[in-house]
Amino acid sequence: MKRIGIIYFEIILLISFVLGSISLNESDQSFPDSKITQRFFENDNFRFEIPKGWALMETVWGDRYSPRKNYYGFELEEIVSIQNSDVAGQGTAFFSVASSPLAGGMDLADRFTAAYEKPVPAIKNVEKKLYQNEEYSGYEITYDRPWGEPWWRFHDLWLVNQDVMIYVLSFHTIPAEYDNNQEIMKQIINSFTFLN
Repeated sequence: MKRIGIIYFEIILLISFVLGSISLNESDQSFPDSKITQRFFENDNFRFEIPKGWALMETVWGDRYSPRKNYYGFELEEIVSIQNSDVAGQGTAFFSVASSPLAGGMDLADRFTAAYEKPVPAIKNVEKKLYQNEEYSGYEITYDRPWGEPWWRFHDLWLVNQDVMIYVLSFHTIPAEYDNNQEIMKQIINSFTFLN
């Protein structure tokens, strides 16, 4: 009888170990090794922290996802996007980095102003201000905009790196969830840094 109890205990221990290994592997697979280092996205130009529970859009959606060539009509190319769920169709908050060369004769202020003069679709509840932190300065804007069915609340931060490339850090969620996501948005933005 004692021997049967030991066997049951060993089987339960083995099952627990196997299930624990499977769940660890699943969470590791949600971030490709080539782009994620210790919960950070990094490429040759910048890096930022990926909050716990968030995932790369290309990982979540697979082949069904491709970065936008004209990010929300702003003539910016999307580099990376993350969402607050690792399940397709379940994301309610999104963060993207998009970029474009700074066109000749325009500075960041001109490009920022031009982007929001006549956006299609139109925007409302617009709040613009200068942005400044210890490393860089730029412009930020918060606004509501329809995209597809619902209205979304956007918070875009426009920066320029080495006076040649514009980077837009863009966060959006449904307006009712915007305030609840303020801390996570600040965490991502504060972790963003240029590498060159």
